[in-house]
Amino acid sequence: MEQRFLTPVRSVINDWRMPLLFGSLFIFSGILVFSVSFENYGSLNLFFGVLILVPGIWEINLAVLNRKQIKGYKWFLTGGLLDFLIGILLIYNHVITIIVLSYYVAFWLLFRSIMSIGVSFEQQSPHILGWEWLLIFVIGTLAFAFTILANIVFGSFNTLNMTAFSCIAFGFFRVIMAIGLKQIHQNISHV
Repeated sequence: MEQRFLTPVRSVINDWRMPLLFGSLFIFSGILVFSVSFENYGSLNLFFGVLILVPGIWEINLAVLNRKQIKGYKWFLTGGLLDFLIGILLIYNHVITIIVLSYYVAFWLLFRSIMSIGVSFEQQSPHILGWEWLLIFVIGTLAFAFTILANIVFGSFNTLNMTAFSCIAFGFFRVIMAIGLKQIHQNISHV
Protein backbone atom coordinates (compact mmCIF):
# COMPACT_ATOMS: atom_id res chain seq x y z
CA MET A 1 0.00 0.00 0.00
CA GLU A 2 2.71 2.46 1.01
CA GLN A 3 4.77 1.58 -2.11
CA ARG A 4 1.79 2.32 -4.39
CA PHE A 5 1.35 5.75 -2.74
CA LEU A 6 5.04 6.65 -3.01
CA THR A 7 5.48 5.79 -6.72
CA PRO A 8 3.91 9.00 -8.12
CA VAL A 9 5.54 11.11 -5.39
CA ARG A 10 8.95 9.72 -6.40
CA SER A 11 8.45 10.84 -9.98
CA VAL A 12 7.55 14.39 -8.87
CA ILE A 13 10.37 14.71 -6.32
CA ASN A 14 12.85 13.25 -8.83
CA ASP A 15 12.83 16.62 -10.62
CA TRP A 16 14.97 18.25 -7.90
CA ARG A 17 17.75 18.93 -10.44
CA MET A 18 15.72 21.53 -12.35
CA PRO A 19 15.26 23.93 -9.40
CA LEU A 20 19.00 23.49 -8.75
CA LEU A 21 19.80 24.44 -12.34
CA PHE A 22 17.37 27.38 -12.37
CA GLY A 23 18.63 28.60 -9.00
CA SER A 24 22.21 28.52 -10.25
CA LEU A 25 21.16 30.46 -13.34
CA PHE A 26 19.46 33.11 -11.18
CA ILE A 27 22.58 33.48 -9.04
CA PHE A 28 24.63 33.84 -12.24
CA SER A 29 22.17 36.40 -13.60
CA GLY A 30 22.46 38.46 -10.41
CA ILE A 31 26.23 38.50 -10.78
CA LEU A 32 25.78 39.40 -14.46
CA VAL A 33 23.53 42.36 -13.61
CA PHE A 34 26.25 43.69 -11.28
CA SER A 35 28.72 43.61 -14.17
CA VAL A 36 26.44 45.27 -16.75
CA SER A 37 26.73 49.01 -17.20
CA PHE A 38 23.65 51.22 -17.02
CA GLU A 39 23.68 51.80 -20.78
CA ASN A 40 23.43 48.05 -21.50
CA TYR A 41 20.76 47.30 -18.89
CA GLY A 42 17.97 47.45 -21.46
CA SER A 43 19.56 44.59 -23.40
CA LEU A 44 18.98 42.30 -20.42
CA ASN A 45 15.28 41.99 -21.30
CA LEU A 46 16.00 39.09 -23.67
CA PHE A 47 18.19 37.41 -21.06
CA PHE A 48 15.60 37.81 -18.31
CA GLY A 49 12.85 36.74 -20.71
CA VAL A 50 14.53 33.41 -21.41
CA LEU A 51 15.55 33.03 -17.77
CA ILE A 52 11.91 33.40 -16.69
CA LEU A 53 10.32 31.58 -19.66
CA VAL A 54 12.21 28.27 -19.46
CA PRO A 55 11.41 27.54 -15.78
CA GLY A 56 7.82 28.56 -16.54
CA ILE A 57 7.54 25.95 -19.28
CA TRP A 58 9.08 23.34 -16.97
CA GLU A 59 6.64 24.24 -14.18
CA ILE A 60 3.61 24.10 -16.50
CA ASN A 61 4.78 20.70 -17.70
CA LEU A 62 5.29 19.49 -14.12
CA ALA A 63 1.84 20.68 -13.07
CA VAL A 64 -0.04 19.24 -16.05
CA LEU A 65 1.72 15.86 -16.07
CA ASN A 66 1.42 15.40 -12.30
CA ARG A 67 -1.90 17.13 -11.58
CA LYS A 68 -3.32 13.97 -9.98
CA GLN A 69 -0.26 13.43 -7.78
CA ILE A 70 0.42 17.01 -6.65
CA LYS A 71 -2.21 18.32 -4.27
CA GLY A 72 -1.48 22.00 -4.97
CA TYR A 73 -0.72 21.60 -8.67
CA LYS A 74 -2.74 24.73 -9.52
CA TRP A 75 -0.10 26.85 -7.78
CA PHE A 76 2.59 25.30 -9.97
CA LEU A 77 0.41 25.83 -13.02
CA THR A 78 -0.37 29.45 -12.10
CA GLY A 79 3.29 30.21 -11.40
CA GLY A 80 4.34 28.54 -14.63
CA LEU A 81 1.76 30.44 -16.66
CA LEU A 82 2.86 33.73 -15.09
CA ASP A 83 6.50 32.91 -15.84
CA PHE A 84 5.57 31.99 -19.41
CA LEU A 85 3.61 35.22 -19.93
CA ILE A 86 6.28 37.51 -18.45
CA GLY A 87 9.03 35.64 -20.30
CA ILE A 88 7.23 36.11 -23.64
CA LEU A 89 6.57 39.80 -22.88
CA LEU A 90 10.24 40.38 -22.12
CA ILE A 91 11.50 38.45 -25.16
CA TYR A 92 9.22 40.17 -27.67
CA ASN A 93 9.49 43.66 -26.20
CA HIS A 94 12.93 44.69 -27.49
CA VAL A 95 12.67 48.41 -26.78
CA ILE A 96 11.85 48.06 -23.13
CA THR A 97 13.16 50.73 -20.78
CA ILE A 98 14.96 50.17 -17.52
CA ILE A 99 11.88 51.28 -15.58
CA VAL A 100 9.52 48.88 -17.37
CA LEU A 101 12.00 45.99 -17.03
CA SER A 102 12.35 46.79 -13.33
CA TYR A 103 8.57 46.70 -12.90
CA TYR A 104 8.33 43.35 -14.70
CA VAL A 105 11.11 41.82 -12.62
CA ALA A 106 9.89 43.35 -9.34
CA PHE A 107 6.26 42.24 -9.73
CA TRP A 108 7.36 38.80 -10.93
CA LEU A 109 9.63 38.47 -7.88
CA LEU A 110 6.81 39.64 -5.58
CA PHE A 111 4.47 36.98 -6.92
CA ARG A 112 7.09 34.23 -6.85
CA SER A 113 8.20 35.22 -3.34
CA ILE A 114 4.69 35.08 -1.95
CA MET A 115 4.17 31.66 -3.57
CA SER A 116 7.55 30.51 -2.29
CA ILE A 117 6.71 31.33 1.32
CA GLY A 118 4.14 28.55 1.11
CA VAL A 119 6.70 26.22 -0.45
CA SER A 120 9.14 26.85 2.39
CA PHE A 121 6.48 25.99 4.99
CA GLU A 122 5.51 22.86 3.04
CA GLN A 123 9.11 21.66 3.28
CA GLN A 124 9.03 22.08 7.05
CA SER A 125 9.70 18.60 8.31
CA PRO A 126 11.87 17.00 10.98
CA HIS A 127 13.54 14.95 8.20
CA ILE A 128 14.29 17.90 5.90
CA LEU A 129 16.99 20.39 6.82
CA GLY A 130 17.01 23.92 5.47
CA TRP A 131 13.38 25.04 5.31
CA GLU A 132 14.31 27.96 7.57
CA TRP A 133 16.91 29.05 4.99
CA LEU A 134 14.25 28.81 2.29
CA LEU A 135 12.10 31.19 4.29
CA ILE A 136 14.98 33.58 4.95
CA PHE A 137 15.97 33.81 1.29
CA VAL A 138 12.40 34.17 0.08
CA ILE A 139 11.73 36.97 2.58
CA GLY A 140 14.98 38.57 1.40
CA THR A 141 13.78 38.29 -2.21
CA LEU A 142 10.46 39.84 -1.22
CA ALA A 143 12.23 42.73 0.53
CA PHE A 144 14.48 43.32 -2.49
CA ALA A 145 11.45 43.28 -4.81
CA PHE A 146 9.76 45.98 -2.72
CA THR A 147 13.01 47.92 -2.71
CA ILE A 148 13.19 47.73 -6.53
CA LEU A 149 9.72 49.25 -6.73
CA ALA A 150 10.68 51.99 -4.29
CA ASN A 151 14.02 52.68 -6.00
CA ILE A 152 12.51 53.07 -9.45
CA VAL A 153 11.49 56.53 -8.32
CA PHE A 154 14.88 57.37 -6.76
CA GLY A 155 17.35 56.24 -9.40
CA SER A 156 18.41 53.55 -11.79
CA PHE A 157 21.72 52.69 -10.16
CA ASN A 158 19.97 51.47 -7.02
CA THR A 159 17.48 49.60 -9.19
CA LEU A 160 20.33 47.74 -10.87
CA ASN A 161 21.76 46.68 -7.52
CA MET A 162 18.40 45.65 -6.09
CA THR A 163 17.62 43.61 -9.21
CA ALA A 164 20.95 41.82 -8.86
CA PHE A 165 20.43 41.16 -5.14
CA SER A 166 16.89 39.90 -5.86
CA CYS A 167 18.12 37.46 -8.48
CA ILE A 168 20.85 36.16 -6.19
CA ALA A 169 18.46 35.73 -3.23
CA PHE A 170 15.85 33.99 -5.42
CA GLY A 171 18.60 31.80 -6.87
CA PHE A 172 19.69 30.73 -3.39
CA PHE A 173 16.04 30.00 -2.55
CA ARG A 174 15.82 27.69 -5.58
CA VAL A 175 19.13 25.96 -4.76
CA ILE A 176 18.12 25.33 -1.14
CA MET A 177 14.70 24.11 -2.30
CA ALA A 178 16.43 21.67 -4.67
CA ILE A 179 18.60 20.38 -1.82
CA GLY A 180 15.45 19.84 0.25
CA LEU A 181 13.76 18.03 -2.63
CA LYS A 182 16.85 15.85 -3.01
CA GLN A 183 16.66 14.97 0.70
CA ILE A 184 12.99 14.05 0.31
CA HIS A 185 13.89 11.97 -2.79
CA GLN A 186 16.61 10.12 -0.86
CA ASN A 187 14.28 9.49 2.11
CA ILE A 188 11.57 8.13 -0.19
CA SER A 189 14.08 5.97 -2.10
CA HIS A 190 14.90 4.12 1.13
CA VAL A 191 11.24 3.17 1.68
